[in-house]
Amino acid sequence: MPMTHALSEYPGYRYFSLLIGLMMAFPSATLAEIPGVQSWAYQLQNADPQEIAANATFDLIVMDQSLTGDAAGNYTPAEIAAISAAGKIPVCYLSIGEAEDYRWYWQPDWEADPPAWLGPENASWPGNYKVRFWDPEWQAIIFQNIRAIVDQGYGGLYLDIVDAYWYWSEENPENPQADRDMAEFVIAIGDSLRAHGGSTQLLIPQNGEFIVTEDDVQGDLAESYFQAIDGIGIEDVFFYGEMDENNPWNPDADRLEVLADYRGQGVTVLSIEYLTEQGLIDRYRQAARDAGFLPYVSVRALDVLNNGMVAEPSGVPGAPDIRVLGAFPNPFNPRTEIGFHANRHETIGVRIFDARGNLVADLGWRDYTPGDHAVTWSGRNTQGRMVSSGVYFYMVEGDRDFGIGKMVLLE
Repeated sequence: MPMTHALSEYPGYRYFSLLIGLMMAFPSATLAEIPGVQSWAYQLQNADPQEIAANATFDLIVMDQSLTGDAAGNYTPAEIAAISAAGKIPVCYLSIGEAEDYRWYWQPDWEADPPAWLGPENASWPGNYKVRFWDPEWQAIIFQNIRAIVDQGYGGLYLDIVDAYWYWSEENPENPQADRDMAEFVIAIGDSLRAHGGSTQLLIPQNGEFIVTEDDVQGDLAESYFQAIDGIGIEDVFFYGEMDENNPWNPDADRLEVLADYRGQGVTVLSIEYLTEQGLIDRYRQAARDAGFLPYVSVRALDVLNNGMVAEPSGVPGAPDIRVLGAFPNPFNPRTEIGFHANRHETIGVRIFDARGNLVADLGWRDYTPGDHAVTWSGRNTQGRMVSSGVYFYMVEGDRDFGIGKMVLLE
């Protein structure tokens, strides 16, 4: 079992320190900045507007423009209006970094005689083609489609393949300023969207979060990018691997660090993980709560509608080994009880850290049986002296899992 006496010695130090920073800046009670949105859902295949309208577990739905992918299958304004009338914001999926051969704009002769902006087929997604997204002809297609989407009644856009800039600047280095071109394209899409649909239209890119850190984007353009978007959709940030679903717990500290900047700019993070196992789902729910993200789970095909999720652990069988229950009272003076639930018999320790991540107190390790438990902290440090008032964090740590929480010591 870990017996370290400095947070920097803990194997998950960087992830834990990021969570401390996020929890300091964004209490779980204020997870989102999009007004009225505390949960969301994401379905691209087989979406039924009546089913969506009837589901009361989410406030925002990302869905396709069309049931079949082509213009003939477009959802009607009445169907989209019914979703809005049910208190949900319908946001339309739109790929801006790849062309899809089943969309309304696709021409049969393009495979033999492609336009100048059409690039190679995506080997991982047959029928999807890289596009030189900075080309005016491709952008004209997108802007034309935006008008149609607004006329259908959607309340915003969910932009996919924003990270195409990386392909054209690094993997196939044809355009060294592709990062700048993509940032400017996203901003222009936002301007067009709101010009046609009004200022309440939402703009949410998916992935591509590192664009604001690129050399050609940092500074004023990055600031404009943050101002143009309302949220960012993020895939596979906590669970990553080679499988379509149920990859191992593997939080990406680099991505989480950049996403903290988005949160600092008031951008809502819509997180999706492709999970079906309840234990993984509960661990994700708690991680999303700690990071201030709005969580959702589905299968990678996105062909089912799951219920929206609140960013709290469910406590059902199969949950993580350790689940924090909170500190009571909180705020407190001079002592509080740190509650946690153990799902199996194991050795568990509780440690206290200040807002800078410095170890304040080690409350010791002992064996715990499955069930609810509590450890008392009297507000004293490792030397037995009372600490000053302020924000503190507790880590409840076991052999293979941990949970954290925030508490406030009053004067």
